[in-house]
Amino acid sequence: MDKVKKKVSSLAGTEIPKTKTGRRKPICGRCNIHNVEVTLEGHKKYCLYKDCYCQRCYIFLEEQRIAADKIAWTRMYKLSKKKKISQVEVSIFLFYQGIRFAIQ
Repeated sequence: MDKVKKKVSSLAGTEIPKTKTGRRKPICGRCNIHNVEVTLEGHKKYCLYKDCYCQRCYIFLEEQRIAADKIAWTRMYKLSKKKKISQVEVSIFLFYQGIRFAIQ
């Protein structure tokens, strides 16, 4: 049998929390930027950096918005293929939803 090494957090020096299935629990992105490792569960209201607008947090939020827009575009694209909706209708819908992605 192979020995399994436990992953250890480089910041806190403790074990990384895991879910029941063995996956890593997600950590707060903003806290992570500021070198604080906190799990997301029940943390949203109490995040120390939720109102932080430093340059690193701003870049993090921009990347988060881009990822969300990309996911929304992908879902709409799959739906349009499934229901055979024209690309013009999809682009108009996405534009009015605030997602300005170039449809290729």
